Parts: sequence; structure tokens; C-alpha cells
Amino acid sequence: TPTSDQRENVVIIFGKFLVCLGDIARYREQYNENDGRPRAGTDQMMPRKGTSRGGKKNNNPTPRSRNYSRSQLIYEQARLLVPDDGNASHQLAVLAAYEKDNFATLYHYYRALCVRCPYDPASENLTTVLRKAVEQYRTSNREEINDGARRDSKLRLARFKTWVVLLHGLWYLDNDE
Repeated sequence: TPTSDQRENVVIIFGKFLVCLGDIARYREQYNENDGRPRAGTDQMMPRKGTSRGGKKNNNPTPRSRNYSRSQLIYEQARLLVPDDGNASHQLAVLAAYEKDNFATLYHYYRALCVRCPYDPASENLTTVLRKAVEQYRTSNREEINDGARRDSKLRLARFKTWVVLLHGLWYLDNDE
């Protein structure tokens, strides 16, 4: 029978394995140009090659957004399996950044740093996200955001999340920034 240390090592290895599987699923979705999705890193639509079922050329592709749900599920399982390792939380932050959700990105980067074995690259990435959020807020038209938020509860929630990220950015970044 394996000892507790051996079991713990196997769980850690399996957690790293899950993170690698999540990375593969993410890269597969990111670089898959089928179904009218734009090439990774661009917003331009690539025309579909080939023909549709009726033999006609399909010149008007319907775009399909990228779906990272499979990789997100795998990363969450890795995080649940090895909660003391920050790598899975870092990968979840990367997925949240793809969705341009600064609040979720901030949350997952903090989780990646506030564990027994923090994932060190998350610190630099967190700084980058917070700098961008502060700069974006400085250049945004705040009056339009506040006027719309008074009427709609979803906009109020979005404004609250923006303020939380901004507040953390002001706390986290140096005073001279």
C-alpha cells in the first residue's frame, strides 16, 4: 500500500497532468479556424474552404465564438484536486482575460498567488491587468457609464466590478504610477 507521501505526490502529478490537458484543450480551441472563427489573435473572419452540403460554395460563414468551456472545466478540476498549487488558478485567469472579464481575471490571479505554492508568473500578469484597468478607466467616458448604471442593474454590477478592479489597481500599483 502506498504511503501518504506517495499518494500526495501522485495527486500533485495528476494535477499537473490536468493542467497540461487543459492547456491542450485551450490551444486546440484557440488555433482552430474552422466554423468561421477568426484566426487566433485577430478579429478578421477567414472564409471557409470547401462547399456546403448542397454543393454550393459557402461564401458567407457564420462566425462562432471560441468556446473554452472544456479547458475551463479541466482547470477547475485541477484546482479542486490540488488547491495548494496556483498553476490551475493562473490558467483560469488567462481564460478570464480572453473573455475580457477583469474582475474574474483579478480573482483568479489572486487565487494563484495566495496559496501554499504560488504560481510566480501570476504576479507579473496581475500587475499588467491592473495597469491596463487603471489606464482604461482614466481614458474612459465615466459619465456615460454612470448614467447607464443608474437605470440598469446589470450595468450597476459591471460598474461595481470595474470599481473593485480599479481599487485593487490603485492599492497594488506603486504610488508613482
